[in-house]
Amino acid sequence: MPESAQGINNEARLLTDERFLRRIAYSYYEDGHSQEAIADMEFCSRQTVSKALQKAKDKSIVKISIVPDLRTGFLRNLSR
Repeated sequence: MPESAQGINNEARLLTDERFLRRIAYSYYEDGHSQEAIADMEFCSRQTVSKALQKAKDKSIVKISIVPDLRTGFLRNLSR
């Protein structure tokens, strides 16, 4: 189903609104809501939520880090 011009303009506006991006990021990463649930709460599509999460990463609103396994770091240091 093709999107209307109004829908596309609305999505573009939302994706440039930092408050919207932060709200989406908190709902997803902190509150644990699904993208579908957030879309329902925000009255937008799941695709808009997905794009907002990516945009939040791109703008460094969201930073994801992986805690290294201490043993891996230890072994890596031994091999140097």
